[in-house]
Parts: sequence; C-alpha cells; structure tokens
Amino acid sequence: MKLFSAKEMQRLDRVATATYGVKSLVLMENAGRGAAECIFETLKEKRFKRAVILCGKGNNGGDGYVIARHLKNMGATVSVVSLCSLNALKGDALLNALAWKKMGGETRVALSKAALKKAEMDIVHSSIVVDAMLGTGISSNVKGIYKDTIELLNELKKRVMAIDVPSGIDATTGKVLGSAIKACCTLTMAAPKTGLYLYPGREFAGRVIVIDIGMPKMAIKKAVTGTSLIDYEYVSEHVKPRKKDTHKGTYGHVLIIGGSVGKSGAVHLASLGALRSGAGLVTMAVPESINEIIEIKSTEAMSVPLTLTSSKQLGSSALKEIEKNLKGKDAVVIGPGIGNVDKGFIEGVLIACRRKRIPVVIDADALNNLDGLAEVLNECRKGLKAIITPHPGEAGRLLGVSSKVIQEDRSESSLKLSKSGAVTVLKGASSIIADGNEIAINPSGGPALASGGTGDVLSGMIASLIAQGKSCVDGAKLGVYLHGLSADELSKREGEVGISATEIADNLPRTIKSLTVQ
Repeated sequence: MKLFSAKEMQRLDRVATATYGVKSLVLMENAGRGAAECIFETLKEKRFKRAVILCGKGNNGGDGYVIARHLKNMGATVSVVSLCSLNALKGDALLNALAWKKMGGETRVALSKAALKKAEMDIVHSSIVVDAMLGTGISSNVKGIYKDTIELLNELKKRVMAIDVPSGIDATTGKVLGSAIKACCTLTMAAPKTGLYLYPGREFAGRVIVIDIGMPKMAIKKAVTGTSLIDYEYVSEHVKPRKKDTHKGTYGHVLIIGGSVGKSGAVHLASLGALRSGAGLVTMAVPESINEIIEIKSTEAMSVPLTLTSSKQLGSSALKEIEKNLKGKDAVVIGPGIGNVDKGFIEGVLIACRRKRIPVVIDADALNNLDGLAEVLNECRKGLKAIITPHPGEAGRLLGVSSKVIQEDRSESSLKLSKSGAVTVLKGASSIIADGNEIAINPSGGPALASGGTGDVLSGMIASLIAQGKSCVDGAKLGVYLHGLSADELSKREGEVGISATEIADNLPRTIKSLTVQ
C-alpha cells in the first residue's frame, strides 16, 4: 500500500483538480462528510452525543466545519472552537465556516489561554473531541494557542479523533513537533500518510482509517511515492500453500556463520528462524570450540566446525573451510554471535559469496566487524547481493553518527544505508526496509520483540525466504512482517512480557498457516 508524504499529498490534490477537474471544495465536502459518518458511529455508543470540534485556520479547519455541519444534521450536539479569528480564514475553509454559521452553528473563538479556559467546560463534558487544528501542513514546532490547546487536551485525557494527522505530528517523518495530540483514532483523507506509520507518530495516531473523499482512484494509482506499507495483501501474494510433490531440496539450503564462546545461542536461534520459516536445509558453520554444544542444541540443523587461529579467533583457515561449504548453498547469514574475528575475515566471506553469487545477510557482530559501509559498498558494486540488518546503534556506527540522529529520521537514515547497494533492514519499532530510492514500513511487531535473540531469528528467516526463491527485497519484507506477526499473535495469547525468541520462531508455522488458509 502506498504511503504519502506531505508534499506528495499536496501534489496529489493538485493533480485531482488540474487533471481530473475535481474541485477542492468538493474534496473538502467529501472529506468532512466521510469523517462525520465515522465520528457519529462512535457517538452512537454514547449516552450524550456531544462533540467539540477544534478548528485551525487552514484546510484542516475547513474539514472541521464540514464535520460540524454534518454531525449537527445527524442529531449530535456540536460545539466549534476556532483557534483563529474568522477573518483569518480563506478559500474553502472560509466558505465552510460561513455555511456552518448560516445553518445556525455557533463558533467560539479562542486566541488566548483565558479564552481557551472558557471553552474548557465544553471540552470536559463532550463525548468526543475532533482535532481539526493543523493537519499535514506544518513542519516546525507548534506554538502559541495551538500548543496550549494540545497540552490541555492531553492533560484532560479526552477521547480525541484527529483529522488527517494528529496536530503536532509531522505527516512525513512521524516526528513530534514540540507538542502533539494523542489521538485514539486518526481519520486520514484519501490516502495514508507516512508519518502515521513511523514512531513516534504511529503511537500518537491510534487507529488509522482512510476516508474516501472522491479522489480519482487513477490519480492515486499513478502517483509516484517513495514509501509503501507492507500489508496483508502484499504478504498473502507471496506466501502460498506448498505443492504436494516437493522435498527438502525444493526449499533451499541456508548456511549460517556465527557463534563464539558465550554466544552459541545466537547462531542456534538464527537456525531456528530459518527452519521454522520453511528452509529445507540449514547448516551452521561455527568455531570448533562450540561445535559440540551446537550439535547438542540442534537436532534438525547440521553443523560444521571451523578452525580457530592461535588467538582463538576465526581467520584465514576458517575462511578456506567456509568456501568449501558454500557449495550447494542458496543463502548465507553471517554475524549472529560471531564476536571479534581476524581482520579481513568478514570481507573474505563477502568476496566468496559474491564470487559464487550467493545472497548474504550481514547481521549483528558481522556489521560491527566492518569498517563502516565502505566494505559492503565495494563488494555490492562488484555484484554482491547483500542484506544488512542493523539496529539504530549499529546503523549509527556505520554512518558515523549517533543512534539519536538515526531515530530522528529513520526513513532518511535507512535510505542512506541502502546507498551501499545492500538492501537495508533498519530494525526497531516500525522496521524499515530500504532499497536504493524506496522504503517499505513494517506495521507488525511490538514490545514482545524487545528481548535478546529476536534479531537472530529474523536474520535466519530472511535468509530462509531468499533460499526459497524470494528476491533480497521481498525476502527482507516478508521476513520482517512474519517475524512481527508471530510476536503479535503470541502477545494476544500470552501478553507482551516474557516472550522469548525461541517462542517467536516456534510460532512461525502457525503464523504462516494463517496466511495460506484458503
């Protein structure tokens, strides 16, 4: 599903008017009516159908006046509070404010804290508050009466339904612009906005409902955006029931290189992720010092012991053994629990994978052993198919910035990482998959994933899906979505606390089955 930035949405509005002849006033009318219908469904559950609508001076406020008119016609008691003088309104917003006035609707103007205080009792006694203050047009911090109103609503903890985006949320990045409305639901117009699916915006948006405003479907279909949402429709197209006449060789062979003393669990969890997501065969290449442990822990996966250097690290001898074991492999994971290795070892594995044209997932300690993105970039330029899976801290180290900088604009950070030529999975809440100029946001997953080893399971899953024939991009998207969905299903049954990585891996067959039942 396409997601739209603020600028992309403005462009779509212009196309609807200039190319398809749909007047902006018609779009606003449809937006307000559609939102009012959703709001009234909520009001029907209330004993007193009282709504307070907070309107700003732009088109978001114009939507608010249309909503007020339709809610009044539906039988609700409606109060409108304007955070600007009516003289400040222009265009479609002014026309709808006048229409509200002509049908007997009253508007309380609140330009100061004192005036807002007078409107506070209306807000307190309302069943629902409608946020039609700022919308998608803002890009700087909220100030003045808008900031005061947002803080009052959040303090009162009223049930708020936001129009288009919660006021104070950047529609493109999801960033909180100083202060932002904490909505229970966001009624977004025509198409979903990127900032509603990126944290912290996702947390402030609540449930997101897209309102059909009469935007030509062809205009939306033709619109070029740089962002999409991994949704059920996409996943169900790629996850199909298996044919009856198949065998283990049909579903690929994954080689996982990792493990070290004290971290044998990481490579084992990666193997579980690969097996439970459908790989036909899995082999773990591990330091000889932990091979016996791995053989005891793993029943279905095979293992290969790797010779260590005199300093007890993986080096050139192990690299030669890995090159031999690349024969017949369809995907490689390198990194889970691998610890420190001899300089050049990781790069040597990447060169071998590139030479044999085997896609490789570079995860965890392997990323930390690389000298920034330069080594990945050099190999990708020569034809290496790679997927990197950094968390914000690892991403920051690769780009030479702090994790805080990464989190401030996760979309841009993931795109910078993917310029290496490697498909990038920037892990975290709303994980992002970037491939050159485009990104995909994952909606699944939550707090249940906040435990050790879940990233190792994910790396194994991505390699497994690639070994089964998916492209690097599709393997990354599907892996992240299924990984999060498995955790979500467990959370519903068990709660969010104490879910282990092993449980998430073991639940994958059930998760995949839920998507393949006809």
